[in-house]
Amino acid sequence: MISIIIPTLNEEVFIGEMLARLREKLTEHEFEIIVSDNGSWDDTVKIAKRYATVLEHNDVGRKTIAWQRNQGAKIARGEFFVFLDAGVHIPEPNKFFRLALQRFETDSKLVGLAPKIRISHESETLTDAFFGSLLNFFWWFENNILGIGIAPGKCQIIKASAFQTVRGYREDLVAAEDADIFARLAKRGRTRVDLGLTVYHSGRRVHTLGWTKLLWTWFKNFFAYTFFGRSITKDWYIYPHIQKDSKSAKKLKDFNRL
Repeated sequence: MISIIIPTLNEEVFIGEMLARLREKLTEHEFEIIVSDNGSWDDTVKIAKRYATVLEHNDVGRKTIAWQRNQGAKIARGEFFVFLDAGVHIPEPNKFFRLALQRFETDSKLVGLAPKIRISHESETLTDAFFGSLLNFFWWFENNILGIGIAPGKCQIIKASAFQTVRGYREDLVAAEDADIFARLAKRGRTRVDLGLTVYHSGRRVHTLGWTKLLWTWFKNFFAYTFFGRSITKDWYIYPHIQKDSKSAKKLKDFNRL
């Protein structure tokens, strides 16, 4: 069984289409979908409940995306945990998961797998394609050649037993939690980035911030994590200190539409 775990915060623009597509097209594998919501004040929870088990964390204060993922994993029943960002698009989920699970079947030491990440064709620019290719090569090289982990969090497939062994994501990390868990998994088994598997996303952050600013943010967090074991970013939405007032809510909703 596959447990698909999706952390959310105000994702009403993407979550319905994403979940409906998974429900409709993923037919070859037994699966469950768990949405771990961090107090959305839009219609994310209402929409998600049509398709998934929803964990509502309304009374715990703002938590990291790592904490949200761990909460979803606590109730997950699958042999494999699939952590997806909201808005990720898998065009052929049957084929995608068939091939992904085959990788685990043929390599008993494999504990973590990540696909190639691309911005959706209708939104991708030449600059996106260039930097995206560099990043995918970097992740592939770190895992498949150097064997030290590090993979993007938009889609991570992890053996449930290995996830429990490393005690999940580090909840104190606002950023670099995705790199951290693969680095720790790589010490327990084998992690891979499979360039034959692809998932797509909207590119909303990079198209809002620009590649220069986004890469600099990633670099600062990666440097801080590598040398000091912590992250610099204080909010996982790039936009810091979003509050439940109409002005900031509109700003976040506009950001989510990108």
